[in-house]
Amino acid sequence: MELSPQGSLTTVSRTLQRLRHLDPASHMKLMLSYSVQIASGLQHLHSKRMLHLDLKPDNILCFVENRVKLCDFGTSKNLTRTDTVASGRCTVQYAAPEVLIEEDMECDGRVLPAPKSPNTVSVATDLYSLGSVLCELFSGKAPWGDRNHFSICAAISRGASPNILQHPWPSNCPQ
Repeated sequence: MELSPQGSLTTVSRTLQRLRHLDPASHMKLMLSYSVQIASGLQHLHSKRMLHLDLKPDNILCFVENRVKLCDFGTSKNLTRTDTVASGRCTVQYAAPEVLIEEDMECDGRVLPAPKSPNTVSVATDLYSLGSVLCELFSGKAPWGDRNHFSICAAISRGASPNILQHPWPSNCPQ
């Protein structure tokens, strides 16, 4: 693996938010470039019949000349067979519902039942995470905001989704 002197997208995002305010046009151009590169990396992975299953800003490395690459394939799975979710091996803010709701959970004194059949992961699982990453990339805020992991899981188990229109989107980004 090559050295990423700039670190992960999480580290670089602080600088990106400053750029967003100083030069909105350059910020948007860079965000679109990053988005295409991340999606292309995911498409390449899927073309090899693999799922990432933990796509998040920490797992996207930034390089010189505004290049980004996916990393940390520790939770990835091969698509050649139907696979069920591995428990507790994802980042809740970016994980698809089928990854999170896999066992009964207690919330506010009541039990939230798990699905009757095992959840299977697919390309859609990674695409959900991609959408979450892009939401944060453009708005500067994770899809579920500052909610804790249990609160996010409970909301998803009730069928809720994050209200991303409340995020601080760039003025030159149509909603």
